[in-house]
Amino acid sequence: MQQADFEDAGEIFTELFAIQQALSAAKHKYLPDLELSSFLNDFLYFFDRQDEYNKRYLYTHFQQSNDLPD
Repeated sequence: MQQADFEDAGEIFTELFAIQQALSAAKHKYLPDLELSSFLNDFLYFFDRQDEYNKRYLYTHFQQSNDLPD
């Protein structure tokens, strides 16, 4: 994502949000006892909101870091 401008990153966000939705459904709807790593739990948290503000926040963060926000 560090190589893309915000408009081009839209496809990346679409894929990441699809992964988040599938993982969230698996955890909360079908497998409530599923234990996820802290990384995956953080991923679910940070990619839960799919509005424009959050996309811009994540885009700006990932321009500077490969890690999830703190």
